[in-house]
Amino acid sequence: MQLLPKTVSISAADRTRVTHANNKVIEELTKLDVDTRLELNHDIMKANRERWKKNLAHAQDSSKPAGSPMASLITIATSDLETI
Repeated sequence: MQLLPKTVSISAADRTRVTHANNKVIEELTKLDVDTRLELNHDIMKANRERWKKNLAHAQDSSKPAGSPMASLITIATSDLETI
C-alpha cells in the first residue's frame, strides 16, 4: 500500500539521495525500531510539505527560492506494521 504518491523528483533515477544518502545511513535506518521509523517518516512528510510549498511559491513567482529536493520515506515492512 502506497501512502503517498511518488513525485517525479522522488522517482527520478538521477535525483540526489536525501534520506538514504549512503549505505551506512541505510544500515543505521534498518536498526531502528518501527516506532522510531514511523516518527522519522512523520518528520520527513512535514519537511516535504514545506518543500512543496516553496516549490509552488517559486512556480508562482520565480524570484522566490525553490524548495530543496524531496526526501523519501524510510521503508517499513508490512510485518513490522502488523506488530504495532
